Amino acid sequence: MKAFNLLGRLRKSCVFLGLLFVFGAVLGFITYPLFEDSLPDLLNSVYKDVMFGPDLQIVANIFVRNVT
Repeated sequence: MKAFNLLGRLRKSCVFLGLLFVFGAVLGFITYPLFEDSLPDLLNSVYKDVMFGPDLQIVANIFVRNVT
């Protein structure tokens, strides 16, 4: 009996995640043309901020000081 209950919960979770994925895909398909021109610039700036931001430089300096 517990196995059926567990399978029921698992099925509900899978259905929920599937619906969430479909909703995200539809929303992305609808909104992509709005941001099509500015999307590469936006992603590039986010990438630069995340990868080469001052916080990462501070962490790298602390790491180098502690290791060497």
